[in-house]
Amino acid sequence: FNEQDNVRECHEAVRALFETKLSGYEREHIFADNASSDSTVAILREIARNDPAVKVVVNARNFGALRSTFNALRYATGDAVITGVVTGMSIAPVVTNASQLATRYAVTLTARVQFRDTHDNKVLWENAAVQFRDEYPVSTGTTVTDTNQFFRQDANALTRLAQNFARSVITAILENF
Repeated sequence: FNEQDNVRECHEAVRALFETKLSGYEREHIFADNASSDSTVAILREIARNDPAVKVVVNARNFGALRSTFNALRYATGDAVITGVVTGMSIAPVVTNASQLATRYAVTLTARVQFRDTHDNKVLWENAAVQFRDEYPVSTGTTVTDTNQFFRQDANALTRLAQNFARSVITAILENF
C-alpha cells in the first residue's frame, strides 16, 4: 500500500539476485497492491510492461498484507513460491560523531516467510520471525528517527537491505534441504 518509493528498488533487488546468485532458476515476481492512492500501481504496471517475469495484482480495496499476499498466490504458475510479509522494522544509531549525531545505523527487519509447494499446497519451509540486521553509514550527519526517513536519505541502503535479506532467506531455505 502506497509503496511508490520502494517498488522499483524491490524489483531491481529481486531481479539482480536472480541474474547473479540464482541464475539457474526462473523468476516470477508477483506484486500485490492494496488499493494504493499514490502512483504505486502506475509504477508497477510500467515495471511489468518492461519485465515479462513481473505480474501485478491490484486489489479493489486494502485487504491487509496477509490476505493480499495469499490472493496474489492464485496467480503464481511456478512449482513453488516464497512469500514474505514484513512484520517489523527498526532503526537504531550505533556510532555517533563528536556532535552526538549518528554516523552509522543498525536496521533490523523482521518478516514472516514461507516456502510452499504449489502443487500439493504443502509448506516446505517456514519461519514466522526471520530477522535480518545490517549496519549502514550515514554521510549527512543528521539524526534519523524512523526507517522511512533513513531510506529516503539513502536509497542504496534500501537496495542493499532488500538484496541481503533476500539472500539470507534463500540461504536459510536451501540449508534446510
